[in-house]
Amino acid sequence: MSRIRKNKKQNSETQIAKETVNNQKKIRSLLKPKTKNQEDFIVALADNTVTLATGPAGSGKALTLDSKLFNKFGPIRMGDVKIGDEIANPDGGFSKVTGIYPQGKKVVHRVFFSNGCYVDCCEDHLWKVKHNDNGWCRIVDTKFLMKNCRRHDGKRVISIPCSKPVSFERKEYIIDPYFMGIIISEGGLTNGTLCFTSCEKEILERVESGIVEEYVRKSSSYKDHRLVKSKRSCKKNIYIEELRSLGLWGKYAHQKHIPEKYKYGSVDQRIALLQGLMDGDGTVSKEGAISYCTTSFSLIKDFCELVYSLGGTTRIVEKMGSLKQDGTRYKKRYRCNLNLPNDIEIFFLSRKKKRVVSRKKYFPKLYVDRVEKLGEQEMQCISVDHKDHLYLTDNYITTHNTKISVAYGIEKLLNGYYKRLIVTRPVVEAGEQLGFLPGTFSEKLDPYLQPIYYELSHYVSKKELDTFINNGLNKRGENEIIIAPLAYMRGMNYHESYMILDECQNCTKEQIKLFVTRVGMNSKAVLVGDDKQSDLLEGKSGLYYWKDKLKGIKGVATIELDRSDIIRNEVISRILQKIGE
Repeated sequence: MSRIRKNKKQNSETQIAKETVNNQKKIRSLLKPKTKNQEDFIVALADNTVTLATGPAGSGKALTLDSKLFNKFGPIRMGDVKIGDEIANPDGGFSKVTGIYPQGKKVVHRVFFSNGCYVDCCEDHLWKVKHNDNGWCRIVDTKFLMKNCRRHDGKRVISIPCSKPVSFERKEYIIDPYFMGIIISEGGLTNGTLCFTSCEKEILERVESGIVEEYVRKSSSYKDHRLVKSKRSCKKNIYIEELRSLGLWGKYAHQKHIPEKYKYGSVDQRIALLQGLMDGDGTVSKEGAISYCTTSFSLIKDFCELVYSLGGTTRIVEKMGSLKQDGTRYKKRYRCNLNLPNDIEIFFLSRKKKRVVSRKKYFPKLYVDRVEKLGEQEMQCISVDHKDHLYLTDNYITTHNTKISVAYGIEKLLNGYYKRLIVTRPVVEAGEQLGFLPGTFSEKLDPYLQPIYYELSHYVSKKELDTFINNGLNKRGENEIIIAPLAYMRGMNYHESYMILDECQNCTKEQIKLFVTRVGMNSKAVLVGDDKQSDLLEGKSGLYYWKDKLKGIKGVATIELDRSDIIRNEVISRILQKIGE
């Protein structure tokens, strides 16, 4: 038994060592400076005891201008998006665009996924991913994906989750979405009349419930049906005219497609369209495997997009047509195996619906397959007001900003240069006293400290972060990461520590003095703030005072980051230049 426990302990220590190495590699890649000022900042952190960095800081995570985003009505180009536009996010809702940052020409990195789709982005683009062997969830850049998306044996190990169904605006259709699915799967569109084939009573009743009153279904046999006017009239058939306007009328089976506006209806409308397609040409095996098959490549691509918009994933499998007696082949067939959330009803037809087996594992997600370098293209990045800064493009994209000060501190902590990392920020109460706010002490502070937890979670997993803060005690019984409001540092001295004061533009002179004088032996302190973004009353911020006072002191560095160190909309840059900021 002792040998088993010893082996388990050794395996655990090996796993921790591997994760630590991976953390360090990732953080070093994030520490790579994007501008000369950012490079000076990293040098200053290394060479000085106290470093004060003021001004805006950040870096753009860019997509090509032809990348597809989605507003409430359908797709738009990245190059056409405007501030204030609402674009789709992975929660199924929409987030406002808060900033547009042109990036100029950059080298395109094409990230391929397990479903055959790809996204074109720059090498610094950030992704929210999960490592399926180690179980961690983190923010990583494209360079990390390039080197780590596959295991040594070639197996894909990095995945991103599929989004929830996107809630596009409800559309007004002449042809009911379910009936449109039946027309595409089983309809004849080349004989002068609108006809379709089905021997299922449920399908016929569903179609009849959605057609206009002056039209009726007429049957020439138990399975062949036409949609005609109930009374003779010189008016044109509105269904045929609508199919003609949608580009479907006169098309053979291998030429069909899903009309553009039907791909971006409301969730229930898209589910009805999916059910019509699946009741017609979809299959479900005895084991519950669900697939869709067609001879039209345009249709199968549209079908995949429909599945993605509902939170699922699939992949196109191409099969050559069988040989005819004359030596020619039947047309190619394209098949998709579906993986959709359990709450999406894929079939309306009862006999097919009964065979569907709810998934208990292997839920929809996409694996990163590979990354390839292409040529240069114009790019831009955007910021959105989503809580996790996520939005949807050709696939599922994560955009974040990197804080150099935090990345540097985490790297030094993991490498053993310091025994603890201390991160603090001022509590700006906006005229209210904490004691009068509702909730416990922890609940009162949480809104102020949550951004710090969020930043740290980019560099280590939540599990590791919880361990560092709650259980990761060093030999002296102190937590390795300490997160606290600035006021609670009073009376403390921190030795062998890396200390970060975030949002220091919201500190008074006395608060900054309190922080600086907490620096103990073999410790470093970094103060980060944008002196144009103070939440304090005019003249109350101590950043101006200390920025001047700290200059010229040995062991102290002051770094001024400017507009060139963060990519902004050109109009904003011109405005700031005009008003002297």
